[in-house]
Amino acid sequence: MKKLLSAFAAFLIFASVPVSAVTPQCVTDFMQTDSMKNADFALIVKDMETGEIVYDYNIKNSVVPASTLKTVTTATALEIFGADYRYETLLQYDGEIKDGVLHGNIHIKGSGDPSLGSEYFENQTKFLDDWAEAIQKLGIKKITGRVIADESIFDNQGTHPRWQAEDLGLGYGAGSYGINIFDNRYRLYLKSGEVGSKPTIEKTAPEMKFNFINTLTVSNNAIGGSIFGVPFSNERYLNGSLSPNSSKIVYGDISDPAVYVANLLTDKIENIGISTKEMPTCSRLLIQSGKSLPQERKHITTTYSPALGEIVKVTNYFSRNLYADALLKTIGTLHPKTDKPLTSFEKGINILKKLWHCEKGIDCSLILYDGSGLAPVNRVTATFVSEILEYMATKSVHSEAFINSFPMAGVNGTANNFLRGTCLQGKAALKSGWMTGVQCYAGYITRDRKKYIVGVFANNYHCNTLEINKAIENILLNLFS
Repeated sequence: MKKLLSAFAAFLIFASVPVSAVTPQCVTDFMQTDSMKNADFALIVKDMETGEIVYDYNIKNSVVPASTLKTVTTATALEIFGADYRYETLLQYDGEIKDGVLHGNIHIKGSGDPSLGSEYFENQTKFLDDWAEAIQKLGIKKITGRVIADESIFDNQGTHPRWQAEDLGLGYGAGSYGINIFDNRYRLYLKSGEVGSKPTIEKTAPEMKFNFINTLTVSNNAIGGSIFGVPFSNERYLNGSLSPNSSKIVYGDISDPAVYVANLLTDKIENIGISTKEMPTCSRLLIQSGKSLPQERKHITTTYSPALGEIVKVTNYFSRNLYADALLKTIGTLHPKTDKPLTSFEKGINILKKLWHCEKGIDCSLILYDGSGLAPVNRVTATFVSEILEYMATKSVHSEAFINSFPMAGVNGTANNFLRGTCLQGKAALKSGWMTGVQCYAGYITRDRKKYIVGVFANNYHCNTLEINKAIENILLNLFS
């Protein structure tokens, strides 16, 4: 690795930018190292003002983008819906109200909002107070039916079958549904004792009623704790090991957000004296049991999400998979209703490709399965990503909202530690992407009052995350010093 870094240090030529695109010598040297033997690597640096490609390497080769795919999803959402778009969650009822009794049900009609109750926005639980107050103002003291969460705007495939099994059950692997709540994740608080003992569960926040099957151990060579479970299941398996006499927080997924929200509202109204006769449920469970969802409903109140520009910022800044996949499925709601049945993931991808290829003229020779980049079988090219970034920066009316959603390298967000203490700290707005064997960065770099579009994609390398990040840092520093 030292030999690799010294090779980078010898290549400082950015002051004289070439007229035509070239492969930098530092990249050529990098690809000769043991770390990159049989690996895939792509690099593109483009002058934002002229659109000229300054440096390139394998820019038309397919690479795994990981979370840099979120830049494509968020760009698409902004172009279609606009930065001021807000999701609407409707509170409704069916039947009639007579003498303080609702002879019917309360409905929560979701629109796919990923931000309902999110920790990234203020007043996390205020919507519950608003809903309970609105129901109370109708004079309702008793409900002969129940609370029904209607999440039917999306299909029931919250997680993609192309995701890795090890991601299921963890907070970052939470599914996206027509109703989402609290970022669809909870904190599991664990405490360990002596070596050989079993760690104990202290609490979950928010409270979860899971059946935790605890196979955790305590070891001096701890590998950490993990949660595994599938959507809609009440069982969660705790695996791994913790260090002795320690505390640990592990993030898990809320496996059935619609039912969870229906229960929350039921508890809330019962606490203020409004009783319900039947157990809370959701549209999925009603349909599975052969019952129809009441369609004739009256409006009670509407809960609006933050503006899409703010949702996009959370998506890219904190790399929230739930947000990106919910945005993709929201895009998919524009898919023609007469077409053959497709999952919401597929519908979103079809509309995404139609926007960029048919309407914007960008080559969409890519393979996509989700909007978050969590599927390791996603494939894009550096050319495609750079053209999306170029369009959003130079042609889109939502340019400011898009660029402001990127973390600043060495300063904040998921790029907090990247390029820190270098001449590019605070000069590079970059979205990172990481999974096993994949490290990518895409975004914008400002240097000497000039702006550049940058994409770096490393796949299947043979070194650890720290080393590949250091190598990419040195490539960028050589090009922009």
